[in-house]
Amino acid sequence: MLGWLLGFLWLAVLKAWLGSHVALDADALGVADLWNSLHSGGHLGDWVMGPHPYVFPDLAIYGIGAQFAPDIVGRQICYGLIQGLLLWWFLARLMKRMGNLDGSAARAYSAAGLLLLLPCLNAANGLGEALAPGYHGGALLCALAFLSWSAGQDRALSSWAGVLWAACLVGLVWASDQITPVWVVLPGLLLSLGLSGKARRRIWGAAALSWIARGMALFCWERLGMQVAHFRWSYFFGHAGALLASLLAQCLPALSTAFVPILLGLLALALLSGLGKRVPLGGRLAAALVLMALFGLGLAALEGSVQGRYFIGFVCMSVPFLPLACSLRLDGHSLPLAAAGLLGLICLAYSQAPSETPRNQALIQSQWLDSQTGAQGLTQGLADYSHARPLRLLSQEGLFLSPVATEGGALKPYAWIVDRRIFTRGRTVQFVVLNGLDPAAVRGALGPPSKELDAAGLSVWIYSKPRTGFHDLKG
Repeated sequence: MLGWLLGFLWLAVLKAWLGSHVALDADALGVADLWNSLHSGGHLGDWVMGPHPYVFPDLAIYGIGAQFAPDIVGRQICYGLIQGLLLWWFLARLMKRMGNLDGSAARAYSAAGLLLLLPCLNAANGLGEALAPGYHGGALLCALAFLSWSAGQDRALSSWAGVLWAACLVGLVWASDQITPVWVVLPGLLLSLGLSGKARRRIWGAAALSWIARGMALFCWERLGMQVAHFRWSYFFGHAGALLASLLAQCLPALSTAFVPILLGLLALALLSGLGKRVPLGGRLAAALVLMALFGLGLAALEGSVQGRYFIGFVCMSVPFLPLACSLRLDGHSLPLAAAGLLGLICLAYSQAPSETPRNQALIQSQWLDSQTGAQGLTQGLADYSHARPLRLLSQEGLFLSPVATEGGALKPYAWIVDRRIFTRGRTVQFVVLNGLDPAAVRGALGPPSKELDAAGLSVWIYSKPRTGFHDLKG
């Protein structure tokens, strides 16, 4: 009973948290844009994707949430709630099998760990993106599911049909998110080293078959015409020195915002690995998660910037184990559960207290742009990548903005995580959101504007005579 009560408390606190932390940036709205595209007659083949297409399970989770909310904001919140529910469930399964717990205790410790984790997630450290579509949340769920499956092989050995099923799921997630080998496959392989030979063969077999399943999924998507970008590993190794210097120059300042959750995660893993026979796989799980964090630094070096999204896996799979590890250290004392429950109640009461909650900047900008363009009958515009999708999807006036970039003094289409049809539809240019673009390049391509607007953090150029001969936007 306690497990269900704490689980419901976790979902109640999460719902309140999501209401004030809804993610509406261009990356977080990518899955929403894909869903809308498919439901308006589009196909996967119309899309140009990044290295992480987030087709599975992100699109499926978003589709379920879309049945309960009519607008983008509501669907983003529903996505976070479903993600939080699945995190609680799969984390409980992993705790049950690693700590030899009964179902109720596992659900209670899982909810307690997530209640402890939630205050650590915010926009400053980028960890709050774990509950938004398009930020490796699907890989996180897959990691918990695969680890719980792997940890249970010693007790109930799966048939080879079950191994194939697990491999197909991991392969689909791998095709959707290239971080899967480090977040899912590597921890499973390390965990298998503490199991029997038969269990180890099942897990390694699933890992090998998942690579084949991933290749088949990518082949099918390419046959459909979907373009998927790939990591430039050759560039990474060719510029390793410069990238490492850049990483070290910004690593500590960037990670300082996530210092507390990283410290809590390391503490949880240290306690877990020292429990010996009570959690025999604790040490191997700790090693896998530390390697996961180090790989996050490697990806940061590859991209030349430290991003919180690459540490979501480490933090979300280590911090929740802290109440369980503390309780086992105290010989099963319920104090950690009580403390986590109290923390959840405090967070819930705080979220219900009347306060001036700051409105989301994307919503403010979208409503302002609607008010300025709607009165003049303007619907066709251009914007950079970070503004085009939020302003288009959040618009109540049917604004249609094509993503562009200014490179080398020219205005060009920005074909990145986008439906390519958008470049054939948006040929008429009535206004341009100048943020992130070179004004000289815009002026050179479209001429001087008839009117300039500046408000809500946006700079907008209005053209009284729509430009139709913009041949650079061919997609």
